[in-house]
Amino acid sequence: MEDALLDLLDHDQPGISGAAACALGHINYESFLNEITRRAEKISFYSQTRRQGFRDGLIFAVKQIREAFYGSMCPGIVNIMEDDPDAAHYHYMNILETSKAAIELFEKDSSGLELQRLLDSIYEIAVDGCSDEPELLASLRSTKPFYDPRQLSLFDKDK
Repeated sequence: MEDALLDLLDHDQPGISGAAACALGHINYESFLNEITRRAEKISFYSQTRRQGFRDGLIFAVKQIREAFYGSMCPGIVNIMEDDPDAAHYHYMNILETSKAAIELFEKDSSGLELQRLLDSIYEIAVDGCSDEPELLASLRSTKPFYDPRQLSLFDKDK
């Protein structure tokens, strides 16, 4: 199923490629985010209609990431993180690395902003008590800070 959806992402009709992006974001967010990373340069040149399919897919992926980390019917990764700070570090760094291209491509779109907010909420849990906390904090400093154009910024005028 996943291979078929990956193939359909290249379909000429934006409606079909967009539906494939939504389905892939829903059934396997990691695969979807990896595909955005792999296609980042191409996606930046897509038409607005075609990019919309990837934006919509990202919305589904964010919902699944939230479900995986926070759970609903079952406990999520966050519950594991509270008991094992080093696992928290691993899971956070993995999703952060996988999400970078999507955040950069859609940084001014609600889907990219929502993904960044979710990562920010996981960050607090990920660094608390981790044995690699100095290394984690150093690596996080090198990542792009969260920017929401709807928020007033008093200190950083160069956004």
